[in-house]
Amino acid sequence: MPELELGELYEEFEQDMLRFGTSISGSRDAAEDLVHESFLRAMAHLPLLGRLTRYQRRSWFFTTLKRIHLDEVAARRRREALSDRLGRWNETAAEDSYRLDDFAVLDLVPPQHRALVVQRYVVGMSSQEIGRQLGVPAATVRSRLHHAMKQIRQRERDGGDEL
Repeated sequence: MPELELGELYEEFEQDMLRFGTSISGSRDAAEDLVHESFLRAMAHLPLLGRLTRYQRRSWFFTTLKRIHLDEVAARRRREALSDRLGRWNETAAEDSYRLDDFAVLDLVPPQHRALVVQRYVVGMSSQEIGRQLGVPAATVRSRLHHAMKQIRQRERDGGDEL
């Protein structure tokens, strides 16, 4: 059986993949990126693709393209959600006269709660995610975060002195 070449696959599937990519992404430019990424991934799977029928190869490419698109959509949503959370944090912080931008507020967080504050308000993890990571209930995480935020506000009012 002759070795399958990427150029042959590109010639065979590129136009159909562009149409499909445009339909799911809504953009010809995004579709081109999806097609190119799919073919980059195909390079690592040429031996497998060579053993598949034409129909199976087509299915592999379309599935790969769709998964790349879904991964990009999920990543964009996570970035937007994190940006939104940071924006809300900064609005709240501005009202309390401290800002997350320079992370100076973290100096006001008690050391035992600093990691929780970073995980929740910088990384954007939920209390459930943090709780699973620490092996404690989500309610415990929320309680500790509440206590930390209370201490931040108190220390800010006291000029940053220790409690």
